Amino acid sequence: MLAQNKKILMWLFALSGLSKRLLQVTYDIFATSIAFLIALALRLETVDFFYLVDTYIGLLMAITVTFFIFTVNGLYNNITRYISIKTVINIVISSAFSCTVLLSIILLLKLDIPFSTSLIFGMLLCMFVAGMRLFFRYVSQNLSQIKRENVAIYGAGSAGIQLMDALRQSPY
Repeated sequence: MLAQNKKILMWLFALSGLSKRLLQVTYDIFATSIAFLIALALRLETVDFFYLVDTYIGLLMAITVTFFIFTVNGLYNNITRYISIKTVINIVISSAFSCTVLLSIILLLKLDIPFSTSLIFGMLLCMFVAGMRLFFRYVSQNLSQIKRENVAIYGAGSAGIQLMDALRQSPY
């Protein structure tokens, strides 16, 4: 089972940049939807909101706003396995901005959604998005350190530095 999981992870990391971005966008849309619905369930303590049209309008607005804000803030330009604390801070800021815009939309459209839902949504969104990216960073770092061999680079200059950087970043 462990070997199969490693093969799946190696396949994921070997995908093209476009495929990885599409996976990130797909996950973020899924995470946005789940965060919004869980926020409603936590706030209302019931699932009756599934029968309201305002719920689906709010969900569509949450997905659209979050995708737009994440794209504008460059969250899909980063390679997930090399994210830094700067990226996590960007996720926190983007989630807070998404939460604020969602609250404004709820107020402007007079949707039957409690105002506190947007705050709960923002916190859950931040946890889901940052958590998944940090998880993949952790997995990729541990996966790349499994079978490393020590190498000596003879010579100086920019070519040696480039080779050293390439060897450090390579999962093989």
